[in-house]
Amino acid sequence: MPRKRRPGKHAQSATTTSPKIPKSGSVVSVPSVPPDTPPVGQAGFLDRMGSLLGRVQSHSTAASLIYLAILLTFSLRYLLVSLSRSWFFSSDEYVIAAEVIRFLRLDLHQRFFDMPGTPFMILSAILWSLFYPLQTWFSPDPSSLDITAFTFHHLDWFFTLLRSCTIFFYAGSIVLLFPVARRVLNRAGALLACLVLMMSANYAYTSSFCRVESMAIFLALSALLVAYRALDKLPNRLGARPSWRDPMILAGILVGVSAAARLHSMVASVPLLLLVLVFDDRTRRRQQYPRWTLSAAVYLVSSMFVAGAVCCWWAKSQVATDYPHAAALLSRAGIALAVAPLAVVLLYRIKRTRPAILRVASPEAIKVGMGCLIGFLLTNFTIIPQYRSFLGSMEAYSGSYIDWQRTTWPLWTNIRWYIGFYLKNFAPDTVLAILLATSVIWIVVSRNRRILPYLFGFIVFFVSKPLNLVAAPHHTLPWLPCFAIQIGRASCRERV
Repeated sequence: MPRKRRPGKHAQSATTTSPKIPKSGSVVSVPSVPPDTPPVGQAGFLDRMGSLLGRVQSHSTAASLIYLAILLTFSLRYLLVSLSRSWFFSSDEYVIAAEVIRFLRLDLHQRFFDMPGTPFMILSAILWSLFYPLQTWFSPDPSSLDITAFTFHHLDWFFTLLRSCTIFFYAGSIVLLFPVARRVLNRAGALLACLVLMMSANYAYTSSFCRVESMAIFLALSALLVAYRALDKLPNRLGARPSWRDPMILAGILVGVSAAARLHSMVASVPLLLLVLVFDDRTRRRQQYPRWTLSAAVYLVSSMFVAGAVCCWWAKSQVATDYPHAAALLSRAGIALAVAPLAVVLLYRIKRTRPAILRVASPEAIKVGMGCLIGFLLTNFTIIPQYRSFLGSMEAYSGSYIDWQRTTWPLWTNIRWYIGFYLKNFAPDTVLAILLATSVIWIVVSRNRRILPYLFGFIVFFVSKPLNLVAAPHHTLPWLPCFAIQIGRASCRERV
């Protein structure tokens, strides 16, 4: 009889690893594995790549901060020298300083409205009022009986404070441009845009003494940043009923304060903000206005029509005698204020034009307009009691701030000179001129909806003022962020 062999040591492992054949009729249980689950080796590779990208992202953020710090250090090294200039360096500073001293005495009868600059004057008066008790506490001065006497005894300190405010907003605008440009460009393009803004000799020179342009640019960029963050966080709730925390109202208030600081900056910031809302895909597309808009339109349209009619009548009957050029501007503004809401209502009634009206005059745009009006009136409240001073400023700019030599030129020659003069101010060297031309072609060909508003906003500048108005380099400053972002677009890919 043959001997029974004992099973070998590998027999058990062989039997356990052998597949089990199910019996007929039995149910096979297959473990549920997601179809997209990568193998173990590939999953480990993806985890390592994710952690590597996270470290690169953190290093890129740190590198961007270092880069911005270098830009600020380089620019402030030269701008801070202006703080040691004599207080009588520029006559443009005298009128602003005089109005700040007037506010220090709690006299709100502002006389100078050319900028008008009221928010800058109020801020400077508040800061100087805080500095005065600290200085008198540390170093008492018997000759300074009040803040007015103290100011005239220390005019050099006073003008240093005014210029410091201008430089602060200049540096802040360079910093704010990076997160705004980062919304439409990649990191390299945003950094290049900051470099272009910092390298603007016109902007640096204007910010070296007491001016309000840097404050207007800072506030306009803040409004854009608020709008972009709202589009990122709450895109579907931007058209809801307005509230005191509404981001669109806040963006409009910032634009209004910017216009109160420098009036013609409104022509740069308001169209740009509205174009961003029109072209951004995250803005909700509607078939009709929400209920709160229709309810408000009943009172808003009628009140705007009455206000426009009253403005037109007042300009022709009361203002035209003393201020004829200002009266002409007010009459046009009154007609536009009365006709525009009626035209919107009429076009909304037509089905073919309703989508276009809902896109251009969207609830978000309406709230921006409301906030703009609130911000302008709150920070430029002196314009109502001192309206005659404001009308005098309008009259001077409309009637005498004219380049009479160019009025005799042929129209085409005048247009070519006008465009060439301002293009040389935007792009004073060959490199910037080539980058500007490249960016315009690239934007038109690619039709990037997020950067098209900056191209259209830049074009708005060339039709934003009368052709025969005296040409000055500082007129271009509110449009510098649009120009810088376009230059950044010419040297990089789209936002990543």
